[in-house]
Amino acid sequence: MEGYPIITRLAILLGCTVYGFTASATGDNMLVHINGSSTPVQVEISENTKITFDNSTICIAQTAGETTIEVKDIDKIVFDLHTSSIDDTSVSLSDDISFTVAGTLITATSVSESHLSLHIYDTSGRKVAEVSGQGSTDYDFSGAKSGVYIILCGDKTIKYLNR
Repeated sequence: MEGYPIITRLAILLGCTVYGFTASATGDNMLVHINGSSTPVQVEISENTKITFDNSTICIAQTAGETTIEVKDIDKIVFDLHTSSIDDTSVSLSDDISFTVAGTLITATSVSESHLSLHIYDTSGRKVAEVSGQGSTDYDFSGAKSGVYIILCGDKTIKYLNR
């Protein structure tokens, strides 16, 4: 991958099909599937997680330590949901939580009126927002930069593309 632009490397990491790689998190983890391994690498998504590229490797720094993975060895990366600001959709993230995208407005609603939080990160791992509420909470991306964001809602990880 050396010599490829950083955007190509990020595309591989964040969900695009590029040069035969696919990327699509379970719980509050993103799973990185390595070619030839039956056990995926679990990457905790938090404000302490930093993902950087160094030529042909991805370095993932987490609270538990640092992991280096050769880009060529990645088979796929898995998220719970992929969506964008051009999608108008409503999905059930669990028996209790529904997640709605209406353009740039993201809304999470709890059927049982429990407390909800949305933790929103950019692709550098920087937390850009955290919102919460009793029964429902939302975040409007209309003032945010275009790009890919990772949203934690309950125990689900969502990749959101703001256009």
